[in-house]
Amino acid sequence: MSSAKQQDVAKLASRFMTGAAAPTAVAPRQGSSVTKPATTAATRRAPPPKRSAFGSTIPATRKPTSACKAPLPKAAQKAAATAACVGAASKASLLSAKPTAPATPPTSDCRARVSPPSSVAASPVNTAAPIPPASAPASTTPASVPRTRDDVTALIRERTGIALSPLTASTTFRCEGLLQRSAACLPGTDTALCSVYRGKMVTTQTLAGGQTRKEVVEVACKKACLPANTTPATFNKNFNIVSADLAGYAGAQAALKAGPCRAAAAKAVLPVLGWDVEGPVDGLFWVVYYTAWAPLGTLQQRIYDLACGAGLRRSARAHAPGEHPALPGTHLAWSELLSLLVAKVEQLALFRARGIVMPDNKFQNDLVTAVGCLAAIDWDGYQIVSAGSSPQCPLTAGTPTTADYAAPEQTQRRGPWTGFASHVWHLGKCLLEALALVEQVLQARAAHSGKPGVGSARNAEVLAGLRALAERCLVPQPEERPTLAALRTALARMQKTA
Repeated sequence: MSSAKQQDVAKLASRFMTGAAAPTAVAPRQGSSVTKPATTAATRRAPPPKRSAFGSTIPATRKPTSACKAPLPKAAQKAAATAACVGAASKASLLSAKPTAPATPPTSDCRARVSPPSSVAASPVNTAAPIPPASAPASTTPASVPRTRDDVTALIRERTGIALSPLTASTTFRCEGLLQRSAACLPGTDTALCSVYRGKMVTTQTLAGGQTRKEVVEVACKKACLPANTTPATFNKNFNIVSADLAGYAGAQAALKAGPCRAAAAKAVLPVLGWDVEGPVDGLFWVVYYTAWAPLGTLQQRIYDLACGAGLRRSARAHAPGEHPALPGTHLAWSELLSLLVAKVEQLALFRARGIVMPDNKFQNDLVTAVGCLAAIDWDGYQIVSAGSSPQCPLTAGTPTTADYAAPEQTQRRGPWTGFASHVWHLGKCLLEALALVEQVLQARAAHSGKPGVGSARNAEVLAGLRALAERCLVPQPEERPTLAALRTALARMQKTA
């Protein structure tokens, strides 16, 4: 072990000696879609700090307030209550199914987010031109800027194809804290263009006899700013950005429910429980929507917690995602960690079977809804192609990607594109990053327990096996990367000895 690495481990171990609850590594908060590694005082290779979906660090002292009033429909309440995973009897068939070339060139439904260019614009590739889906009409610039809440609400329903009605006045949102805020603010102010909050949605129902009943659901609330005092062209551009997530949720759910195993497929997307439009106030509309809260956090957060000792009997007390205290000893619930990786591979197999291509498929965009069960978030930029095809979906300057995880074909100068093989690269990059974090935490726990390395031969064996699996995914040529079936088989073999 190098001297620099020994110093890192010694610093982490010293926190145990002084009675600190856990290493300073804190996984990013739920819902993050762009995170970048950052250093802390305790270690140079700590997990990424809590960052927003738009790249800014979350201020610890900011205490926002929010009161969004609107009723949670019974259908949405039922969706929240049933958000746990269901069995997937046909997952093996999805993994083993071999794609067949379509008789006609596949067409794609591109929902790329419109935003200022951050890279060289993509050149055309050999795919059919994107066509808008029937549920979400093509975006056109309105003749005038909407001036009322009802106008914006109608435009959202028309453009996104969302079937869920906007909330009405019998529901309130109790904010419990800020999770994320965008780095971009309104010109001349410190008002973030988009923020994500955690809180409780309280629905009041009036029963027969005049009695009332309250139902409470834990949710994540996302609020996005939509300026009204602007030109129609600028409003349309901003509207496309603000409504991209809702359009993505609606389109992805429709695609996942279009084939067999509809119940299992529906759980692959975190349900939207409600949405609303607030304003205009001071020339601003606010598009608000609520999704079910995942108490175990993102896939990245859960892996960090498992490295600290979550999932063991002596750690039964609940902790905030990404903030589990490191336990003495070096035991790790490898069976749960491997089951999460299996769930991730099966999720990618389901996406392939339904023709869903995700340009930014990373661990921070998956929420752990139950042990071994994942639901995807951040659907802006996804594309729908012919099921069973091998697409090359072109990337534009506005397509959301994360540079740390982007595949070579997504970053090439001429004709960048995304395909199902890109998902395998994303998996490998995210897994390598997670394993570095797991190894770091295990070394700190081992040093505190007076053990060398990562504490046990078992830990070293599984880490080495998973690292080799991740490196197989990082072949530059897309066609040479392992299949999902091969990855599932390798993980199953490791599960037997876990």
